Amino acid sequence: MQLLAVNHHYYRTDTPPGGIYPISPTMFEERLNLIGRKYKFIDQRKLLDTIECPESVYDNLCIITFDDGLKEQMKAFGYLVRRGLSALFFVPTEPLIKGVVLDVHKLHLIRTIKKDEDLVLNAERYFGVCMKDEVDIDQASKQYRYDNPDAQRFKYFLNFVLDAEKRSKWINNIFAETVGDQDKVAQSLYMDKEDIILLAKHEMLGTHAHTHRPLASLDEETIDSEIFESINILKDVCGKKPFGISYPYGGPDAISSIVDTIARKHEIKYGFTMIRSINCRADLKRPCMLNRIDTNDIKLYV
Repeated sequence: MQLLAVNHHYYRTDTPPGGIYPISPTMFEERLNLIGRKYKFIDQRKLLDTIECPESVYDNLCIITFDDGLKEQMKAFGYLVRRGLSALFFVPTEPLIKGVVLDVHKLHLIRTIKKDEDLVLNAERYFGVCMKDEVDIDQASKQYRYDNPDAQRFKYFLNFVLDAEKRSKWINNIFAETVGDQDKVAQSLYMDKEDIILLAKHEMLGTHAHTHRPLASLDEETIDSEIFESINILKDVCGKKPFGISYPYGGPDAISSIVDTIARKHEIKYGFTMIRSINCRADLKRPCMLNRIDTNDIKLYV
């Protein structure tokens, strides 16, 4: 038995020159067909049953996931429902209740407009640093494997090295100059409460924490708050407590045994990392630290 989890983010036809790397509806269909030749697609209920009793499962299984709670993902939801398939959609809750654009998505949108080399020079001048001195490229490349080395260092510096308050101040300034009104962007970028209710009705809803920060970089109290607050917000919106979590960023520097413990403390039954691997029965013994691949990794694993 194997459990393959495949993650997605942006779902759109048009691809900007940088910053956002979407999957198109056509490509999504093609990849589902490819996976379906070797794996049986499952829903949340089957995932929970498999975790509870993996010895009774002999099929190779696949669960499809989407991170970030993006409005455009509802088109993928509609396609999956029409095809009789399921997925898990993990939603960060700060945009849902505050109408803000998360720093991670501000950076994505900025990078669709400005070149990475210009942003690196701007950040180095602003913070008085040299990216090559601040960031271990081996660590950065593990987290951002699809970017070039300069972009890897830049993104890792912002998300894992820099103080959150300083990062937000710099990103907010660049965002206002290049993208514009945060309120309008947030309204069109993220799912709304009706979307959340619909996902919960189909048992496809999970949490992506509250503010989309790498949890392992935070103190225990803040990790607890990130998970607890997100669970309660989603429960208030749809009347159901989510069973699962997808950890923001999800790589080795974003997860830890403490994150695992706190997730289980809040009765999370499964959690997805971005540790690229297929899960075997032994992996299901740690259900809050399941492996997962990116959609662009499919040909390496299927």
